[in-house]
Amino acid sequence: MTIPAPHQAGRFASSLLALAMLTLGVPITLVSISQTRFGSGNPLAGAKFPWNWSADGISNALSEPLSDDSVLDIVIRSSLCVVWLATAVIVVSTAVELAHMIRHRGLSMPLVRGISWAQRPARFIAVGLLVLIPVMSPRTSIASIESISFSPAQAAQFDDQSGSVPGQVGQVAGDPAADPAQSPSEITNDDSGTPTVPAPSVHVVKPGESVYSIAADLANGVESKTIDIADAILELNLNTVMTNGHRFSSPAYIEAGWELSIPASVARRAPTTPSTQPTPTDAHDELTTAPSSGPQSPDAALTHVVQPGDTLWGIAESVLGEGVEWSRIWEQNAGADMGGGRTFDDPNLILPGWELSLPINAGSTTAEAHPQSGADTTSPPTSTSDVAPSATATNTAPDGSIPATTAPAIINMSGSSTSTTEPTIAATNQGGDGSDTSSPEGDAPASPSPIRLEHAALLAGGILALVAVRRRQRLRAAMPRSRVPQPPEGVVATERRLRTIDAGERATRIDVACRAAANKLIETDSQIGWVRASAEGDVELRLTEPAELPAPWEGDGQQWTLPAGVPIELLSESARMVAMPSIAFVQIGVTDSGDDVLVDLEACGLLAIEAQPVQADEVVTAIAAGLASSLYAEVAHLISVSLPEQALLGHRNSHHTSSVDAAIELAVSLVGTTLTDERTSFALRSLRTGGEVWEPAIILLRSDDDTDQIVTNRALPTPGHGLAVVAAAGESGLPTATSRLLAEPGGWTFHAFGSSVQLCPIGISQADLDDVVDVLADAAEPLDQNVAVLDPGETPITAESNDPAADSFVEPAHEIIVGLMGSVTITDRDGNPGKFERSKTVELIAWLATHRDRATRSGARTALWELDVRDATFANVVSEARRALGRLVMPPDGEEWLARTLTEQLPIHDAVLTDAQLIQQRLDHARVLPPLQAVQVLRPAVELIRDVPFAGTGYLWPDAEGITSNMVLLAIGTASELAAHALSLGDTEAVFWATGQGLKVLPGHEELIGLRMRAHARAGDLAGVRQEWESYERVIVADAWSDGEPAPKLLALRRDLLTSA
Repeated sequence: MTIPAPHQAGRFASSLLALAMLTLGVPITLVSISQTRFGSGNPLAGAKFPWNWSADGISNALSEPLSDDSVLDIVIRSSLCVVWLATAVIVVSTAVELAHMIRHRGLSMPLVRGISWAQRPARFIAVGLLVLIPVMSPRTSIASIESISFSPAQAAQFDDQSGSVPGQVGQVAGDPAADPAQSPSEITNDDSGTPTVPAPSVHVVKPGESVYSIAADLANGVESKTIDIADAILELNLNTVMTNGHRFSSPAYIEAGWELSIPASVARRAPTTPSTQPTPTDAHDELTTAPSSGPQSPDAALTHVVQPGDTLWGIAESVLGEGVEWSRIWEQNAGADMGGGRTFDDPNLILPGWELSLPINAGSTTAEAHPQSGADTTSPPTSTSDVAPSATATNTAPDGSIPATTAPAIINMSGSSTSTTEPTIAATNQGGDGSDTSSPEGDAPASPSPIRLEHAALLAGGILALVAVRRRQRLRAAMPRSRVPQPPEGVVATERRLRTIDAGERATRIDVACRAAANKLIETDSQIGWVRASAEGDVELRLTEPAELPAPWEGDGQQWTLPAGVPIELLSESARMVAMPSIAFVQIGVTDSGDDVLVDLEACGLLAIEAQPVQADEVVTAIAAGLASSLYAEVAHLISVSLPEQALLGHRNSHHTSSVDAAIELAVSLVGTTLTDERTSFALRSLRTGGEVWEPAIILLRSDDDTDQIVTNRALPTPGHGLAVVAAAGESGLPTATSRLLAEPGGWTFHAFGSSVQLCPIGISQADLDDVVDVLADAAEPLDQNVAVLDPGETPITAESNDPAADSFVEPAHEIIVGLMGSVTITDRDGNPGKFERSKTVELIAWLATHRDRATRSGARTALWELDVRDATFANVVSEARRALGRLVMPPDGEEWLARTLTEQLPIHDAVLTDAQLIQQRLDHARVLPPLQAVQVLRPAVELIRDVPFAGTGYLWPDAEGITSNMVLLAIGTASELAAHALSLGDTEAVFWATGQGLKVLPGHEELIGLRMRAHARAGDLAGVRQEWESYERVIVADAWSDGEPAPKLLALRRDLLTSA
């Protein structure tokens, strides 16, 4: 019998004590309180229940004030009842949890919404009670490591590693048939024919983890797989002696620091949670061959599944023996379809999960390279994400046989250090535009290439916001019947790239968090240096000097975190008291975990980008574009020398100089006395001193610029006083730089404010920059002035027309209406909505209804999904669309709302129309009608306008293709024409209603505002004219990047209306 460890006995005792307190201590205490107060153990003793109330008693209770004793009794009785109820729920939850753990081998129940507060203490008690009562269940036989046969290279490698691992008991399942986690295809034979199995990978238990939570991570959240994976982990580890000498005897109890073996097949099926141990670069390589019943072809190739942190250089080094052989892997895989709609066309970018074909001699090279390696195989890599140490290699011999080259994972069990890995972007010597600058031998550069726009959520969001502002400015000045020209395909593709990543509410959360923190830093010498924001909502601040921040901030000194669970509303009061203190805030990169890293360039002072010139220039270009599209930096001065003016995206405060000295001199003159002020610009903005914004000047220098002038120039102030410099310094660096973004062999590191952050910076190549400029130019492209011109032979209808059929409007035949003028709806003619299980089904119908001339299957798939979607998924969406439309309205005999074809075409029935089509048809008909009849025709059309087109959706295609803008123009054009006709008839109420409908879609539209001002003037309401003008001014001033200048025609109209009165 195994003697339990003292801590296990203590854990059992604590759970037993908690159970005793819950079942005895709490009830005795509650009964004692009730006995003392009410003379009975029942907290409701002496209380009158509702069925005993009388009308007189209720009347007296409501008319007379309650005594203090009565109030106190109510509070005590209520509290006792709540505690009794909570205790009962926890006791029942404990019993259920205990039964579940016994039935399911120690796995706890999933948390149930509403009673999770009771499940947590119940789980604590149940786990402790099971610590000394191991759950019995059939188990597979466990063979010792000595019973497994290895090749000489493997044995030497394993002996070298295991010799440095005291106290570790290595165990491998010996019977594949008995191990459900191990498939026969995973077993190989050595030269003697003895079967060998892949070595399991290792997961180091972290505080708070359980077998169930580990299995859930491995299953990627798929519940159906979680139990199977948990059983496989228990089969491999239960009753094993762990590294601290304690036996894993209870499935419900594991300790932090234990090393659990993860079956190799499980690790491959669902990559394990990264280990925190240093692992050799060759330990995480995963080499597999497809199962074969016979000899393999000499042309067969091994495959490598890309792991987080892999690079082509690293794979080649561990698999082929030399990193310079990476070009062979690239040549073998270039242009291959990696799944999910991605093609391997850039050696700079490889993603976890991709399967790369390896040259035929990869397996033998690996087996030979391992025993000969004299390097320290346990030295940790240099990035921030861990590697799952799982390896299985199989090689094909020239004669077609398959010799065993299976190498066990080499694991460092010391647990003395934390492992990190390289970023997932391969290090190859290429520029961002795809040009290959590597030598024929395949020399790789010292660092990965920067990531691109579509991976930078905040930068992409800023550019899209700038596009939206330019579009609004263009649409506000549009005349009725204008049209947005069809954007080029390249512009559509670029905008879709930018829209594929969504920053969510990160920007708002960062803004409020920074202003709230600034409110507490005003009286200190500290300011915010950098911000790290996760997709989950955590906001981490690095301060320039130690300071104290109150709750809900967590941390100390210079490092503070706002947890994701803290509502931003808790900081709103503090944030409202200060202005945004960091105008030169810009995103510089993304960490391996997907966190956005933003830096205050003013706090940095001089930021040196120390990398190869091409990469450094791309990073500087991205920073420039980030500043130019930032809402914070709207008032900042951006100064360049050789940086292309395009990179500043038409920023109104951009400046171009001839030299670095001239740039510094200009920056000093623009910043003025802020350079010598005792307070930092951060503190001055926080105080809102004098209404000034204390605009900074940021100098942006490329590698072509003479950065040596920075070193010799004495005008640069201390950081935080309104002047910042970003310089591509090359690999030699700048000795005077106070902050550095350093390109290293394993990745990039940002050094500033006494800390380091490992990240992958954002870079914009010249090709990417041209694409962004094209999108911005297209957003400001003049509209097509589609002035209504009568067709040949068509005569306008006059008010005196006697033809009763001339002004009649016959609505086109339709049975289903796809509502796009607002949130997307699908209804029948009577307004009854359809029921759809998938949101993609509604989007598909909306896309088909707006693309009748090119409604193809491939077009729909490309528009609706960012990546290539499975045929079955698309077929299910199409099938549901047919069924749901058929349930809404029966289709005509022999027809379907979505026709079945044998071609690429996917036509939608002519009786399915959009509300935009109905509006357009009424607008077209009304153009030849006199005012009274035109009002009658247009009013139903304007009633269809509910909100901004596609409101509340995240569709990628409407904005990029110009559909949204054209629908906005259709709405305001229809509203303008109805209002104009109503004004000519003297119906001011109709004017205000029609223009109000149009302003729902586009606030501040000049034509609509002008009609409202004329209606007020006609009614003699000059105050109304002024009110409309003020509302218009508020709208245009609120726009980002707006100069607040009103339209000249509205300015002249206001003057005429007010002076003529």
